[in-house]
Amino acid sequence: MDLPVGDFLETGIIVKDNIVRDKISALLETDFAGYAVVTIEGRSGIEEGILLIRQNIVIGAIFDYLRFAKEVFGDEAVTHFFNAAKADFAVMDIISLSKQQIELIIAFNEKIELSKPIMQKDLARIGAEKFSPRLAESVLGNELFKKESRFDVFRKVGLAEFTRKIE
Repeated sequence: MDLPVGDFLETGIIVKDNIVRDKISALLETDFAGYAVVTIEGRSGIEEGILLIRQNIVIGAIFDYLRFAKEVFGDEAVTHFFNAAKADFAVMDIISLSKQQIELIIAFNEKIELSKPIMQKDLARIGAEKFSPRLAESVLGNELFKKESRFDVFRKVGLAEFTRKIE
């Protein structure tokens, strides 16, 4: 999902232990408006989770399985976000936006809004003990194990007509 580029407060934070939960908790203590991004390399390729934060609450979430162009939104995306935060190799970025930009993101993408906003006191009960690649399987199903053919690769880059000449 395309989000506005704001001011990068922190970039390339190496994720280990409970640093994601601690960073989100610290943001919820302030009047922060923006989003936190966790990027990992999972079994399905690059995965990216985003939490939208506005005035002491998490109000939205998106999780993207980039290789498969599959997105998960809202409450389900929160689970995927905190699962990714437990991956072996993950980085986190924190981007600041205006409160109006956050409101516009939610207004134009209602499916990312959480059914109940997450407050700082809720953070302790959210998340996984360790990373589970099975969460990706629940979303991607058989696509995760499907091998890409030459045609699939050409089709993705808009060159499907050339595969007939190669065969």
